[in-house]
Amino acid sequence: MEDDVCEECGDYVFEYCAIHGPLLVIPDDKVSSKNKYWNVVPRAALTVPHVFLHLAPSIIPGAGIGVFSTLTLPRGVRFGPYRGQRATDLDSTYCWQVT
Repeated sequence: MEDDVCEECGDYVFEYCAIHGPLLVIPDDKVSSKNKYWNVVPRAALTVPHVFLHLAPSIIPGAGIGVFSTLTLPRGVRFGPYRGQRATDLDSTYCWQVT
């Protein structure tokens, strides 16, 4: 599990804020390590929770593929884990907090 921040009070929490309650953690879809597509399809395409999330080209220049929701997500939702490339360039218009 990962540390997170409560979006209501900004306090660091571990899946639960003592004031505002639990975060809604939506884990990646499980995919067997024996899946024949691991070597062909990007990990994100196999593990994104397909019920309401999907991959598509981002409108942010140079961002590549992004994760988009078909539903409005309430505050306190976290999905992942993100297993992308670690970058040292912090001059970006978007980012993930990696703990």
